Amino acid sequence: MKTNRIKTLLTAVLISLSASISAYDFTVDGLYYNIVSLEDLTCEITREIGYDYTGDIVIPETVTYNNKTLTVVKISDKAFYYCTEMSSITIPNSITDIGEEAFENCSALTSIIIPNTVKHLGKSAFMNCSNLEDVTLSNSLESISDYTFYKCSLLKNISIPNSVNQIGEYAFHHCYNLANVIIPNSVTKINNHAFTNCYKLTQVTIPSSVLYIGDYTFYYCNNLTEIIIEDGNDFLEFESFWADVAFNRESTVFLYCPLKSVYIGRNIKVSPKGNYDYKSLFINIGTLEKVSVGNMVTKINENMFSGCYSLKEISLGNSVNEIGTDAFKECSNLSTIYTLNQTPPIVENETFTNKIYINTNLYVPKGSLAAYQTADVWKNFWNIQEYSPETGIGSITVGSGKEDKIYDLQGRKLETPQHGINIINGKKVLVK
Repeated sequence: MKTNRIKTLLTAVLISLSASISAYDFTVDGLYYNIVSLEDLTCEITREIGYDYTGDIVIPETVTYNNKTLTVVKISDKAFYYCTEMSSITIPNSITDIGEEAFENCSALTSIIIPNTVKHLGKSAFMNCSNLEDVTLSNSLESISDYTFYKCSLLKNISIPNSVNQIGEYAFHHCYNLANVIIPNSVTKINNHAFTNCYKLTQVTIPSSVLYIGDYTFYYCNNLTEIIIEDGNDFLEFESFWADVAFNRESTVFLYCPLKSVYIGRNIKVSPKGNYDYKSLFINIGTLEKVSVGNMVTKINENMFSGCYSLKEISLGNSVNEIGTDAFKECSNLSTIYTLNQTPPIVENETFTNKIYINTNLYVPKGSLAAYQTADVWKNFWNIQEYSPETGIGSITVGSGKEDKIYDLQGRKLETPQHGINIINGKKVLVK
């Protein structure tokens, strides 16, 4: 009796699944369609069970059936699911919606252009399109849904249009060859695992519009060396689990990322998940060498860079007024600290070690030497020097007949000095 009940249930599931990809209202020229609206004379392209589209497919903008002309406005869920021999698809400007799993496992598809009329791209739309290399996204697209490009292992570049406000969970997970991604200033949320296992990513810029980044977002991006968090007034919230790696705890957001350079342009909030209540993103990242903090940041969180034993240089903006407990604990190779604040920030006693006090050069703004020499914690530094943010450390002559070497704080070569701190001929210079 129980066996018959299970068989009945399985049959019902199979019938339901078949119906979800086989029901169609009419067919024209080998393409299957469903009516969307009889009143508006609109339809969607779908498929018949057991029939796979092959070769080069061109979806028409309109289709005529029984003397009625209908506009094709949608690609239905699973319309081209597992069409492994479909080599190309042309999508007309009449399409506004692409359904879930619409092109999942279309392994022969190498490129696609999504017209600017498309506003919605369903979950897993291009999942496992293992040969997809080139994608042009609609500039009307409202979000990148969960799993959209999951395991598109040959995808190399993606430019996300500035209409997109959210990047879904696992959206680019296992895009092993994704080397460049441009996140526009319209995105407010990047969800869990969005870029996990993107091995070719080397640099990511987080625009000021982003308010939330989920856990494991950049997990195992094992060539990611630079993160730039652009200047902004709003807090950027990171949600993070904590993992034990070689007896050290690390945030899962950047776990197994060999970060070398980080620029932080606004205040950060960390919302811990799991058993650990850490507030740090970069704790125990042993590859990190350089940290620059912008002028809109007011606080360095506790434990923020604790255990970053390769860290050599820190630059603190002029608004940093508080540095949390253990923020630079065990940063044993720290050799240089620059601060732009005339007033010494409040620092917890255990933030720096004795080794840092006696070996690190602390550069403070001109006119603030006495303040730092008498301030709690800061007075422990043996090597405190004044410098002028306008002219840098020591004397600098720009345009002296030799070609000036000008870089920004992220080490990128510049043709001319830019507003803010520049590195000119090896010296830091503040350009107003």
